[in-house]
Amino acid sequence: MSCSHFQSKQQVAESIVKKHLDSTLNDPSSYQSIKFEKLDTLRSTFLEEPVYKELTRSYDSLKRLSDNLSDKITITYSIVELHKIQKQNEDLYQKETAVLKKETDYMNSFKGKPVGWGILHTYRAKNGFGALTVGQTYFEIDSNITHVLASREIKTDNK
Repeated sequence: MSCSHFQSKQQVAESIVKKHLDSTLNDPSSYQSIKFEKLDTLRSTFLEEPVYKELTRSYDSLKRLSDNLSDKITITYSIVELHKIQKQNEDLYQKETAVLKKETDYMNSFKGKPVGWGILHTYRAKNGFGALTVGQTYFEIDSNITHVLASREIKTDNK
C-alpha cells in the first residue's frame, strides 16, 4: 500500500481525480484512464489584485469627469467657456491615457500567485445512455492537493 507522502504531486493529483470521477461518473465501473497531462500551477489573475482595481477605479472616475465635460459642451454657448471645457477635456484625456498605459503595463507584466493546481485528463466511460465515450476534463485542485475544487468538460470531436 502506498502512502501519499511517498507519491509525487502528479500521482496524488491523478489519484484525487480518479476518486472524484468515481463519485461523479454515470457508470464508474466503466472508467478507463487514457492520459493525464502534466500537473500545472493555477495562478491568480490580475483582476483580483488591489493595484488593478485601483487603476480601474481611477480610469472610471476620469471617464465620468470627461463625460460630464462633454455634456457641458452641448449646453454651453460661450466661446470662452467652451475653450476652458476643451482644455479640461484634453487634460482628462491625457490622464486617462496615462492610466490606461499603467493598466496595460500591469496586465502584461503580471505573474499571478500560485492558488492551486490544474490537470487535464482524457478517459473513457459510459454516458447516461450506456454508450462508451471518450471524455476530456480539466480539473482544478486545491493548493494542498487534497480535493477537486472544480472541473470543466472539454468538448471533443466525438461528442
